[in-house]
Amino acid sequence: MKLVLYSDERSIPNKEADLKTLELTEKQFPDIKFGYIPSSSDKNRKYFNETVSFWSQYGVTNYIYADIEDEYENIDLEELKKCDVIYLSGGNTFQFITNIRKRKFDNFLKEFALNGGVLIGVSAGAIILTPTLESTYEYHKDFGDLNILLPSDFKEVTGLGLVDFEFIPHFEDKSDFITKYTKNKGEYNIMCANGGSAVIVNGDIVSLYGKVINIQNT
Repeated sequence: MKLVLYSDERSIPNKEADLKTLELTEKQFPDIKFGYIPSSSDKNRKYFNETVSFWSQYGVTNYIYADIEDEYENIDLEELKKCDVIYLSGGNTFQFITNIRKRKFDNFLKEFALNGGVLIGVSAGAIILTPTLESTYEYHKDFGDLNILLPSDFKEVTGLGLVDFEFIPHFEDKSDFITKYTKNKGEYNIMCANGGSAVIVNGDIVSLYGKVINIQNT
């Protein structure tokens, strides 16, 4: 599988990680096709357009907007399968995984990755690629806004399990929480990524770009 987990690719430029991500497609940059999936409906396309603007600096010009929440019936799944990259946006992690499971879209994403497509996950989009959303759940529980964020039909903290480690983005803002959370953890390694940093998985090779701390399980 080819997976890229960004904390936030736009906050701190990391051209090395961006170029490596595009190289995973094994295509010339102008020929790369992106499928953009928002964590929740982006009705005015604000965040979609920001993403298009960012990746267009590398010459990428072909994009599909695929809303699995309110505009699912408009998605051409066959065209989405033909994308070289599927980009999973940031946002509400719990809403995102709920939308994916409601549409049974987890199988689509897994098949896409198994068939050689590149999956980019940013923040929430990266967290859902991991085995568990527990760190996000516990962080927002401590922060006090968990009840606001949880959809009424949210069921479980398991992720898609496409990688065998946890991922905590924006760790520069969460140092106290991370110390507390990791104190008694032992099931998975935990990748803590600063803004602009990324973990790139290419088969069995895991590469770290920018400021990423790998906390080993005990």
